[in-house]
This record gives sequence, structure tokens and C-alpha cells, in this order.
Amino acid sequence: MSGCSRAGPLQGFRGPIQSSWQRCNSMGLTADRLQAAYTADVDIGGKLTYVARPVLDQLETRLAGVPATIFLTDERAQLLQRRAGEPPLRHHIEDMAELIPFLLAKLTSPTSLTCSPAAMRLLMRATWPGNVAQLRKILSAVVQHRRSGVLEASDLPPECQTVSRRVLGPLESLERDAIVRSLIDAKGNRSRAARPLGVSRATIYRKIHDYGIDLPQ
Repeated sequence: MSGCSRAGPLQGFRGPIQSSWQRCNSMGLTADRLQAAYTADVDIGGKLTYVARPVLDQLETRLAGVPATIFLTDERAQLLQRRAGEPPLRHHIEDMAELIPFLLAKLTSPTSLTCSPAAMRLLMRATWPGNVAQLRKILSAVVQHRRSGVLEASDLPPECQTVSRRVLGPLESLERDAIVRSLIDAKGNRSRAARPLGVSRATIYRKIHDYGIDLPQ
């Protein structure tokens, strides 16, 4: 696996990844000399690509916003996958209109899954701290239960249904997810959603505000 950046050491990594990074720099293979799309899979169905995907996702998340390109090659130096580091996704959110259909097409081929306007709005308002890797992970989970037709807002996980004002703890995240699922089951009716959760109508309204939950009507 090879990485390319503008210059200097790669912070936070050791061993082979750091060595690969330094080797690319010494050869002048810097990101500003490369032209690459968000994702350009050369061998998306290969075993090595499949096994390496979690590592690539982790690297892409760690390098979010860094001008870097990650290459996955086999022992013959044949390019298997290329991922280009980009500015944070939230800084060019207008690209989502093209990026989401592109990722859905790759994840659902040969079937076809399109994104509804409501789902697109939810995806475009998220902050995406994990950049494209986080978006791909969420869409990958979605297509496990919907591989064709139209991706609706209700198909998205709870984290996409909220605009949190702060980082939530584990218990808060679980509570938020339960509230979102109950609201979806109740078709947005706050009173009905509160009953299975064992809370009052006033409490669920307060939690909706606290967690930034905003389900499409």
C-alpha cells in the first residue's frame, strides 16, 4: 500500500505505512501531481481489495482533508484501488448530488438504486467528519436491505436523521437512535412515538430538540 502527500512525515502512522509514505515522497509522487476522482476502483471484486477495505476506510478517515492519495497494489505492483484525499466533504457539499448516485451505482450494480430528494437533503446537511469513507459506509449498510428502487429518508440510519449540536456519548447515541426509530414507526407522530419508549410527550419533544432530530414530513 502506498501513500502520497505534499511533503514531510505522515503524522500518526508507523511501520510499513510510514515507510511507504516516505518512499513516495522521495520519488516525488506527491498529491498535487496526481489527478484522481473520489474513488477509482480497478479491481473492486478482488479478494485483496475486499480484505484491505477496512484498512483503506480507516486510512481515508484519518486522512480526511489531507491532500493525499492512497494506492493499493498487489505483489506485482498492479494497481488494485486508488483513493484520493480531498478537502472535507462538508466544504464542497454541492458535490454530493453527483457523488451519492456514483457510490450507489457501484454498490448496487447490476441493479439500480436512486436517492429520493428527501434522503438527499438529509445526506447533504450532515457534517461528515469521516469524509467519503463515512458516506460509503452508510450507503453500504443501506443497500443491504434496499438494493433497487428509491432510497427514502426512512432508509437512512438514525445518525443521518439528526443534526447534533455536540458529540454524543454512547448512551445518548443509543437513546437518540431509539427515538428516531420510534418516530419513523409512528410516522412522525410525537405522542405515539413516546408511548413505546415509556416517556411523556413533553420529554420526547425535549429530546428531539436536544438531539437535533428533524425527520422529513
